[in-house]
Amino acid sequence: MSLTVFGASGRTGQALLHLAHARGHRTTAHVRDAACLGDAPATGVVTGSVFDTVNTTDAVRDADAVVPDVVADAVARAVASDRPKARYAVGASARQAVLGRKILTDRALDRIVARVFKATPGQVL
Repeated sequence: MSLTVFGASGRTGQALLHLAHARGHRTTAHVRDAACLGDAPATGVVTGSVFDTVNTTDAVRDADAVVPDVVADAVARAVASDRPKARYAVGASARQAVLGRKILTDRALDRIVARVFKATPGQVL
């Protein structure tokens, strides 16, 4: 698998690069300054701002998956947790997702998510 990690020079981004490398994945690190990447194993490095569409396009061109720093932080919490949760809220709608998780059962929440994203039975979201 080919992964692009945004914020790869940070602590979580570097941990993801090491984990992906250990599992045999190719990685592209998107960083503002390549010197800050340290010894993190990245197959490719793209430097620049995430707001620069050319750099961002280069970083994700051959990626099977993209890991933004918001997701990377959630992964870091899950990896470091003594009791990891089944779901982590990430992104702009995280507050609503956390509220829904507190109010609804797993089954009810799964049904709502499937309806919103129009999932077919057996499809993994």
